Amino acid sequence: MGSKRQVINLDRNWSFHLGEINEPRHLSMKSLSLGGFTAPIDGEKGERMPFGPSGAHFLGLVGQGDQEKGLAIVAGTDVDSQLDASWKKVDLPHDWKRDLPYTNNPTLTMNGFKDDCVAYYRRSFSLDEGIRGRQGHLHLDGILGVSDLWYNGAYLKHNESGYVAQDIDVTALSRYGDEGNNTLLVKTDTRHGAEGWWNEGAGIYRSVWLEVYNGVHLSEEESWVRVIELTSASASLQVNVGVVNDGEQEVTVTPTVLIGEQQVSLAKTTLLAGDQTVITTKVELAGPHVWTPEDPYMYPVTFQLEGDQLVKQLGVKTVEYQKDGFYLNGQRYELHGICYHQDFAGVGIAQTKEMLDYKLRLFKEAGINALRSAHHFASPDLMDACDQHGILLMNENRLLETSPWRLDNLRRMVKLSRMHPSMAFWSLSNEELVGNTIPAGRMSHQVATIIRKLDPDHILVQAELLNPEGKVNEEYLQNIDVLGVNYPESPLMGSGAEVIHQQHPDLPMMSTENASYFTTRGNFKDDDTKGLLNSFGTLYSNLAPGKQKPGAPGTGGTATPKQVMEYVKDHPYMGGTFIWLGADCYGEPSPLGWPATTSSYGIMDICGFPKNDYYYYQAHWADQAKTYLHLDPTWNKELLEIDDQGNTAVRVYTNADQVHVWVNDHDYGIHDVVDNTVDLQVVYEPGVLKAEALSGGKVIDQATQVTASSPTKVEVTCLESGNEVDLYQLKAVDKQGNFVSCANNLLYVSAAGGQIWALANGNVIEQDDRRRDQVKLFNGLALAIVRKTSETRSELTVEMEDN
Repeated sequence: MGSKRQVINLDRNWSFHLGEINEPRHLSMKSLSLGGFTAPIDGEKGERMPFGPSGAHFLGLVGQGDQEKGLAIVAGTDVDSQLDASWKKVDLPHDWKRDLPYTNNPTLTMNGFKDDCVAYYRRSFSLDEGIRGRQGHLHLDGILGVSDLWYNGAYLKHNESGYVAQDIDVTALSRYGDEGNNTLLVKTDTRHGAEGWWNEGAGIYRSVWLEVYNGVHLSEEESWVRVIELTSASASLQVNVGVVNDGEQEVTVTPTVLIGEQQVSLAKTTLLAGDQTVITTKVELAGPHVWTPEDPYMYPVTFQLEGDQLVKQLGVKTVEYQKDGFYLNGQRYELHGICYHQDFAGVGIAQTKEMLDYKLRLFKEAGINALRSAHHFASPDLMDACDQHGILLMNENRLLETSPWRLDNLRRMVKLSRMHPSMAFWSLSNEELVGNTIPAGRMSHQVATIIRKLDPDHILVQAELLNPEGKVNEEYLQNIDVLGVNYPESPLMGSGAEVIHQQHPDLPMMSTENASYFTTRGNFKDDDTKGLLNSFGTLYSNLAPGKQKPGAPGTGGTATPKQVMEYVKDHPYMGGTFIWLGADCYGEPSPLGWPATTSSYGIMDICGFPKNDYYYYQAHWADQAKTYLHLDPTWNKELLEIDDQGNTAVRVYTNADQVHVWVNDHDYGIHDVVDNTVDLQVVYEPGVLKAEALSGGKVIDQATQVTASSPTKVEVTCLESGNEVDLYQLKAVDKQGNFVSCANNLLYVSAAGGQIWALANGNVIEQDDRRRDQVKLFNGLALAIVRKTSETRSELTVEMEDN
């Protein structure tokens, strides 16, 4: 039995440089001779370039006794570059755009007013002598920006896409034991264009590790289990085991697979040196425990080979789409989905498992059961989180192009994604301008063919722009299982979706993007000078500057939540919805523009603090065995729209039958709940706004909003704690303990047991978000992210400045 697979994490202790350096060349005149930042430098173990006795003699002659001078002459080796004060220490994940200043340049609007630049990461590490002779593969899960990699004096690789994992064999290039340190240099450059129109971030924003295994080993990409057929009595599975022989001898292997407690033995197979194969068998799993969003049960699957082992998770499920909607495990299932951008407050795209768990837990609490990775391949961590939390995943190909490098990226990501229990859909692309054309038909056919060959079990959809006439290309439609349309409920799109359905009644269709409705957390009046949008309906538009008249095209957003839910109810064949967006994101600051740098259409703000509309969807979608009651607005008049008669709007979201509303002693009556909503006007007076939820005439729940006095204290609540990061909510309260929703005080924050990674507040015009020691409250709340330095939970110290 050989040594087991080993993972060496490389996320810590990188040297980082923003801006140009003396960049190593891509081509070299001698092997491993680039030197400079690609090789050991002063203070690091190992030679700048390894050379033998003859090489040493020759370099001594050329350099007149100075071998480094000889290297520079013969090979052009950089023998001068050293790390200086311009390099700083960082840990991964890391998004260097977060540390850039904001620039008021209209051409930068969509990416959040951040300039493009170039940056470099350098990591020096040693490998034990015992690893020599085994296979070493370098894994980089995500680098945003056009990237170049160097390793131990050699140019290693170029990569264009920021959404694709890289796996590079560095077995022979690596140094072991007394040979000295290994040096990895990574360049990330955003000056060559962008893949997305949103803020994409920049840098090594996902994990990096070296995986070490034996010459005869399992292939992670080719080892997977499919569900071929599913009944209540049995699941028919296809078990695939990929085996690679990178050794020097012919070998005979007999892999085994453990699915839960059921062991499967595969056929004995002989592989020549340098050969690889996939061994396949079929097995029946009796009485399967199926995976659903309500019960995301997973079977651990252990692939075993002498000296190697891989563990994955199997969700036993089937998905299909018919002309009347989506089916999960043979039952019609309505999709309550959100679209998801991969950034987070303060840290940008450098997300950790804790941040994903925090947001997905909130999505689940709102009854959300599906997520669309918009608009690119989902990260491995996001897929893991969807698997565990029970959220169906629509994984999205970045662009509908068939360039060889894009197709190679597609193949790799399909193989890495296909066994994830949450996988349900492949989106071929999003809102392509070439969609429904003959060239697009050719490209979509090639993309679809690749996906179906590698992953025949998941649904192919194309997220399309609509036109009011409902024109579609017949040949184009033949390449997909489902026609996805964005914003079919919006008046801006006309009745194009209905026209398509009438002309193609047997064509499966679905809503792939909906709503895009602008709101500001905890705010109930418009004020563009402060970046504030009325959560009950802003008069700012995504089509024209300044306030518009109610009902004008684009006012408030693409469609209201009410329009979305009415459309879903009236068009059940569309399968459900994918709300744009799960949470605000950096960039796309519509409808405000500068100084706003963040979007406003999330149902949560960028910190993950729920906004008003979050509770509307929760009342519709969450577990109906529970009572949901949410009352707005907050009851401090600074955040309210109050008319000349002193009236202000009140809104209640609930799944109860009726609602009884009070303002202090004033009874505003009992109201029937329509569309999980009660709207009314009341006269504003300080005190207590109260709503009681009634069922059968009996009070089953109540909610209040209280006029708070000045804040006297900050309540600190840990939202999520894990191995890497702790997340904390900072909340202003008055001396009675009431939430002060209008508090915007400055806070001074420090941490014990960790380092402050980021502080944020969800304010779309906040441009002081690079500070690590202070943050202003925004509408009573702020977020602190602590990078842990110990195994125990960190502790925060917060001091509040009086306004």
